[in-house]
Amino acid sequence: MGKKNSSQPTEAELEILQVLWDSQPCTISVIHERISQHRDIGYTTISKQTERMLDKGMLTRRKEGKIYEYSTSMKEEQVQQSLSKRLLQTAYKGARMKLILHALGQQKTSKEELDTLQNWLNQQKEQTDD
Repeated sequence: MGKKNSSQPTEAELEILQVLWDSQPCTISVIHERISQHRDIGYTTISKQTERMLDKGMLTRRKEGKIYEYSTSMKEEQVQQSLSKRLLQTAYKGARMKLILHALGQQKTSKEELDTLQNWLNQQKEQTDD
């Protein structure tokens, strides 16, 4: 069996993880089909990448009849936190407000997003007042 890898997934690995987070377990055929909807990629490429991810401990697989079904052993939220932390440190030198303002400035912010942000700000203010 593969060894546990604490490194962050590559862009190609993230594509596979996103398919699996949406619906797992999946066969390589399903993973390939989903990724092929937005990017030209070969079945063999997906197969090799999946095997490497299995070796790294990012995926698990089980045999169902004559086919293998893959699942992720990485939690989506943990990967997102790790990647955003790295982005904050490397691209923004730890400047959280620059990152937030840049992210919000990329496209029109919806009322729901603004409400969520306002609620979060209110909670933060309450915690600092204590």
